[in-house]
Amino acid sequence: MPNFKQDNDDEDVLKKIKRNFFIEWRIADKHKMDIFENIDYFLDSNQEGNPKIVTGNALRSALKKTTQRPFRLVPYFDPGVWGGQWMKKNCDLDEKQNNYAWSFDGVPEENSLYFRFGDTRIEIPAMD
Repeated sequence: MPNFKQDNDDEDVLKKIKRNFFIEWRIADKHKMDIFENIDYFLDSNQEGNPKIVTGNALRSALKKTTQRPFRLVPYFDPGVWGGQWMKKNCDLDEKQNNYAWSFDGVPEENSLYFRFGDTRIEIPAMD
């Protein structure tokens, strides 16, 4: 897969990841903040085959309320080649994974937020 508007399918994967993380992601976040107040709908496509949508006004209201009380980011766990059995047992993680080597909690670039609107739970980047 190439980087945004690039023809670099065959470029080293690590170089493409770095370009995405340090350049493209930052530019996209800045653009998102420039238009944030004018967005009519937010689409949550985190779960394959289960897209969810919420109005921009509803999400902005939820974010404002979140800033007025304590909240927690959604923890992020990732498999790796070492360790990980402790996290599997103590954090109620998928037993099918061999190891969990990484856990991020409180890193906005890596974590997300859950919001509930009626029976619908959406997930958005914590950077929003």
